[in-house]
Amino acid sequence: MTPQRTRLPVSDEPVSLDAPAIDAALPWRGLPRCVLHEIAVGGAPGEAEAATGFASVLLARLAEAGHPAGLLWVLPANTVTRAAPGDVDLAQFGLDRSALTVRRTESACDALSAIETGLRDARNAAVLAEADGIGLNASRRLHRAAGESHVTGLLFRRAGALDPAALPPSAAMTRWRIRPAPDAHASLVPSGATRWRLDLLRCHGAAPGIWTVDYDHATRRFALAPALSSRPADPNIPSLTFPEGVRPRNAPAPDTLTSVSGLAG
Repeated sequence: MTPQRTRLPVSDEPVSLDAPAIDAALPWRGLPRCVLHEIAVGGAPGEAEAATGFASVLLARLAEAGHPAGLLWVLPANTVTRAAPGDVDLAQFGLDRSALTVRRTESACDALSAIETGLRDARNAAVLAEADGIGLNASRRLHRAAGESHVTGLLFRRAGALDPAALPPSAAMTRWRIRPAPDAHASLVPSGATRWRLDLLRCHGAAPGIWTVDYDHATRRFALAPALSSRPADPNIPSLTFPEGVRPRNAPAPDTLTSVSGLAG
């Protein structure tokens, strides 16, 4: 499948994942800003920590590219990542703790309100949140808020006993799963780097994919792991078909879709 290329304005240029093979597999040649992205979090050992690390890298890059550069991290009482900002060395992922505002919530309703408020605040570059209980209609509203305010949303989705690829649909443009690389490859990880397996579970306009990458904490860049970098996506996993009314910001609207701005709240 050849992804359709979508040109974004200069101010909305996507965030590169450094490896050309990954960027080229995405319709925007990187992760688009001003939309929603999801990270599915399963129960594999080290998965929550890997998801937190990957999200922290993205937050740092969004802050560097954003004007303004505020960052909001919404944490529910029963955090799925088990790694609050104060418990993680964010600097190793390039994230300045002083630029981060943490909002703790006591209920799913409070969390949804805090996420939407953050996405509608143009002083923010990005909002990271845990999104248990957010349904399709609510995700559409968040997606629209992100596009209108030019703020990027990153949502953790708790998979629990479910296959993360089988999570309910949402308006997010991409859905990822981040895990530590298999222990068998630990001896091959370069010094000062962290090795992750990146699963692109769903993506608007592109097929799923799997890559193994090293994140260099000194250079703050990703690189494909030698000889382990990728493999073809499972042909039995379909590319993501988005609900009516949902599309990437500034992308040409297919005949079967309506404009995001025309969605009901």
